[in-house]
Order: sequence, then structure tokens, then C-alpha cells
Amino acid sequence: MDSGDTPFDPSGYFRLENVALWECSFQRDIEYQLALHRGRTEMQSRQSVRAEAFSAVYERDTGEVGLLRVLVTFGVRMMVRHEGDAKQLLHAVEATFALDYAVLAAPDQVELVRFLTVYCPDQAWPFWRQHVYDTLRRASLPVPTLPRMRNGSRRTRRIARIRPFGDSFAGPSSSYAPPH
Repeated sequence: MDSGDTPFDPSGYFRLENVALWECSFQRDIEYQLALHRGRTEMQSRQSVRAEAFSAVYERDTGEVGLLRVLVTFGVRMMVRHEGDAKQLLHAVEATFALDYAVLAAPDQVELVRFLTVYCPDQAWPFWRQHVYDTLRRASLPVPTLPRMRNGSRRTRRIARIRPFGDSFAGPSSSYAPPH
């Protein structure tokens, strides 16, 4: 990207070949009790990316191709606040997903960094969200709404102000009901 005017299109450089769960962990330190912990929990999340380049030969093919394996690690943990500033871990879920890309052409360094820090986590995000949902539901724990981290940042944006749209949207409405 020379001028920054043209958006980066990774499809000219990489083709996604596979997404696989590489490693995962679940840790529960104390039992979650709704009456005791409601309103006193805090979610912390993290994300990291590392990449390795390989050359590979596919089955029934004779030529070598460049492969880029990107390992995207996500983590979320729920903490309970006690008196003062003390916090205790309730539970944590972490997972690393391996994204294997065929290398079609070599991007410049700026495009490669953008690909690794923005595009790859976006590709792994649906797998992460499903993993957290499945893990916490099987553990009989509440499933939080996961914040999406952007541009490698660990900070999530907070809403500063909300105002109604007026009459621009009038979809069907329903009342909230407790889960069964």
C-alpha cells in the first residue's frame, strides 16, 4: 500500500485453507452463585497473534507452495470484586486457533502487519465466540457478550452517549422472559 488510499485486499496475497482449534483451556476457581456474584463480576479479555511461514506440498500435487500459519489466541476471564480493590477469578476460557493460508504473493510489511493484526483475528472470531458459548454452557455458567477487539488493541470502546433514532426503525417487539 503506497499511499494509504487503497484499502488492503488480502485475497490477492493469501487464500484461507483451513481453520483449526490448536489448543484450549478452561479454568474454574470458585463456584458461580447468581445471588452472590450478580453485579459484582467483571470481564477481562485478551488477544494475541503469531505467525510462522512454511513451504508445503499438497496431496496429488507436485509443486511446493508457501503456507502461512497464523496462531490467534483469545482469552476471557470473569473476575468477582470483593471489598476494596480485591478481585478473585471465577472462571477463564482461552483458545488458540490455527489459520492456514496459501501464500499467493508477498505483501509489503505494512500490509502484512495489517493482515496479521486485523484480518486474521476477524477470521478466527466466529470460532472463538462459538467455543466460549459451548464451553460455558456445558459448564452451566452464564455466557457473556464478548467484546470485539480491533487493531490489536486490548481496550474496547465504551459508549459515551445513546440517543434514539426516532421513527426510523419499528420492528417487532417482545418482552423479556427468563431463560427456561
